[in-house]
Amino acid sequence: MKNQTKHFFGLFLALFFGITQLASAASNEYTVNSPGGKVQIVVTTINKVAYSVYYENKIILSPSTLSMTLDNGIILGGSDKVQKVHNEEVKREIIPVVPHKNREIEDHYSELKLDFREGYSLIFRAYDDGVAYRFETRFKDEIIVVNEEVTYQFPENHFLYFPEEESRMMNGISEP
Repeated sequence: MKNQTKHFFGLFLALFFGITQLASAASNEYTVNSPGGKVQIVVTTINKVAYSVYYENKIILSPSTLSMTLDNGIILGGSDKVQKVHNEEVKREIIPVVPHKNREIEDHYSELKLDFREGYSLIFRAYDDGVAYRFETRFKDEIIVVNEEVTYQFPENHFLYFPEEESRMMNGISEP
């Protein structure tokens, strides 16, 4: 009787985790949290790739779309299918090319990499104080980007601070 109970429990666990993974893949929603847990990025791939950003469980960027159009008409970030998902936490030191007050800069983030069947990946990085994304292709030939779309849908009544700059720097010399 004990062996039958163990086999039933093992079968239950296998079915539970299998159904959970299928439900997750069917939902087309993926998340990555920063190493300290302050920042969370939620990515959906239903009709078009969209991402949301939360800071300390408060939404600071509502679902916002992003895509890249190539000269051959291919649109990265359309209604493509995710083939594989990678998660990784990275903690390393970067030595800056330009002298910096610190000799090394800490680079600590959690990464979500979505590989699409159409031959490209979309990589999101969650830092404790910011987010980043990038497209990566696996095409054999050179590509030419003709358009990149990234939207920023802020929640209602959200403040935005924008520093206006009245001059620009050219070779270290300020120009009006």
